[in-house]
Amino acid sequence: MSAPPLWLAVHEAGHAVAHLVLDELPPYPGPHIISVSVKPDAADGSLGRVSGRRRTSTLRTPPHTKPVPAAHPEVLADMRRQARYDIVELLAGRMAESYQRGGPYCPLRWTDEIVSKTINGDPDAGGDMSFVRKTLDWLELPDPAAELKRLWRITYGLIASEWPGIVRIARILRERRFMGGEDFEAEWRAGRSTPAMRQRLEKRLGDGLAGWRDGLVGAAQVWA
Repeated sequence: MSAPPLWLAVHEAGHAVAHLVLDELPPYPGPHIISVSVKPDAADGSLGRVSGRRRTSTLRTPPHTKPVPAAHPEVLADMRRQARYDIVELLAGRMAESYQRGGPYCPLRWTDEIVSKTINGDPDAGGDMSFVRKTLDWLELPDPAAELKRLWRITYGLIASEWPGIVRIARILRERRFMGGEDFEAEWRAGRSTPAMRQRLEKRLGDGLAGWRDGLVGAAQVWA
């Protein structure tokens, strides 16, 4: 059997790496990744999958079930932050794939198209972008398109600063086809770029992209 295409492994690695990077930010790590796969699933037609729960699945009123409840402002802020983390993780697969297939500037050229199709179009049921839109609906934002554009750019900053490590782990995933969550994380951390290299890559992004962490948590940058 021939190896799956690299773009597919990069797509799934993008989701998983984004999850692990976001775990390094407050308020606390999200649910563990169970597995990462680039094996086709005949049951649902998917080509690959990152198995695990979303951060908002642990909330008392997760997206797609009930409106945001009246709660203490700090609790509500935490819930909204976790929802944004989930959106970034969902966007990261498409972002990484676009980065690999079209080059480093391709994802930014697609920003308006991605936003328009997600907000105004009809995303595939059960696909990443359908969950993005449902989570945006749950957030009840005055301008969901503007927030999605902001989160797409934040996702770009994350993927660009982690890119060498994403490619390394994607090549391993492509060869193995299936990796348990702990195995994936261990291999990724072993091949992840140093903090100094990640800082240099991020600084090259320029103003508005280099501080993507601040856009999510409103705090100083955290380097693991």
